Amino acid sequence: MPDAADYSGGRIERIDIETGRVEVLYTSCDGHGLNGPNDLNYGDRITELR
Repeated sequence: MPDAADYSGGRIERIDIETGRVEVLYTSCDGHGLNGPNDLNYGDRITELR
């Protein structure tokens, strides 16, 4: 299946909930590009969401 026209590659981002600022943390690991990480992490809040 081809990628969507607006697909910009896999990445892991940090998003500041209060400001909306997006920071790209990783686009690759050990020289291999990320395809589409899809896990969410809410930091300390994860215990509240379980």
